[in-house]
Amino acid sequence: TLLRFSLLVLCIATARGWTTGDFVPIFRRTSFNDQTTDWKEMGPDMSPRFGRNKVVRIHGMENAQGQRVDYKIAFELGHGLGRRTTWITVNSGCEDKTNMKNCKVLTHLDMEFTYEMGSYGKIVDFKTVPHYATDPQGHHNKIVIDYKWLEDHDKDIHTPLLALYTICVCGSLLLFSFMTVNTESVRRGEMLVKDLRSQ
Repeated sequence: TLLRFSLLVLCIATARGWTTGDFVPIFRRTSFNDQTTDWKEMGPDMSPRFGRNKVVRIHGMENAQGQRVDYKIAFELGHGLGRRTTWITVNSGCEDKTNMKNCKVLTHLDMEFTYEMGSYGKIVDFKTVPHYATDPQGHHNKIVIDYKWLEDHDKDIHTPLLALYTICVCGSLLLFSFMTVNTESVRRGEMLVKDLRSQ
């Protein structure tokens, strides 16, 4: 019974992947005044959800205004996805209020995910598109992040591979289970024969 339960659990775990609505862990860090912060995980309310468009807002960006060096931010997807953005300028060239020609203030950031949805989901591409204020002298204390998801229907090679892998794993476990049961039956048979001979 325990072996069969373990077999079922392993088969289910093998087939598991991203499903629509799953929270995708995301981390961020900032760089300013020649200092870089550690990676910090964003809360579930700020994180993207697999396959679902979502808009969130990062507040407290007024601290970035007036910096004498570039204020930057970067993001990284968690769960070993290995996808990280380059540094994105949040505020730059705005320290001289008399010359705002080169001033850049980030107000909106599109995060575009491309994913495949077969028997399980997979993120295949991730990119960011920053948008800067047309009036950098205005009061900008937040960044709007727009998570956008685009399904790729042309690259679903993972479904047959997953099915093949699952069949191989489950088949191997079933074979092991059969061999174990068969070996136990043989042992019981030998013990029964010995008992009969001893009578």
